This record gives sequence, structure tokens and C-alpha cells, in this order.
Amino acid sequence: MDVSWIVVADSRRARIFQPEAGGHKLTETAEISAEEGEAAAGGNHAEPPRGGHRTMVTRSDPQEHDAAAFARKLANALTQGRADGRFERLVLVAPPHFLGQLGECLPKEVERMVALKVSQELTHLDAAAIREHLPARW
Repeated sequence: MDVSWIVVADSRRARIFQPEAGGHKLTETAEISAEEGEAAAGGNHAEPPRGGHRTMVTRSDPQEHDAAAFARKLANALTQGRADGRFERLVLVAPPHFLGQLGECLPKEVERMVALKVSQELTHLDAAAIREHLPARW
């Protein structure tokens, strides 16, 4: 069985969809959101992502720090979904900057499952409109 997750995210929220048989309709199965204060307190650097890169985040840019923290939270949720065998392929849809942050946080095992990346902000759209932004095969 080929199960795909389509993750539509921005720096504060992620929605997870699964295509129904034939792929013409998406069903939202989960939502993950950043929690206020979750990324507060700490040093001047974000935790190093699993890929070994270190992302510099200054205290003067709390939105960037919060976005990096949410990228790590989402990456952890995707890692757990992979470990639980809940998907075999991923489609990631997010604004370019957040897509990059998320990519830095994904472990190689999950990154290998990414079949498509779409650099767009679509979290505000309904499932039918999101579907229209994806290639026909999804």
C-alpha cells in the first residue's frame, strides 16, 4: 500500500492530508500548531538540526526563533510518523524560507521519503484548492 502524506505548513501551523483513492480528493487527517512560548528562553542559537548544521538565531528575531522551533517540532512529528509506518511518501508544501528550515531539521530517513516540494503558502486554503496546486499524480 502506497500511503502519502501531504504536509501543508507555514511557520506556525501544519496540516496533514492524505489523498483518497484516485488522488482527486484530499482528506485532512491532522493539524499541528506552534504553541505560544514554546520556543522562549534559551541561548542565542537554535538546537542543531539532525543533519549537523547549526542555524544561528538571534534573540532580536523571536519570530525566526519560533519558526525554527516549529520546524523542529514538525520534523519530530514526521519522524515519528515514519517510525510508526504511517506514510511511505511525503509531499511538503510551505513558503520557501520555512521549507528550507524544515528541510534542515529532517533526518535523512525522512528526507528520502520526500517525493515533492512545493514552495508556496497554502495553509489558508481548503483541501480542494490545495489539491489544485499539486501535480495531477497526487
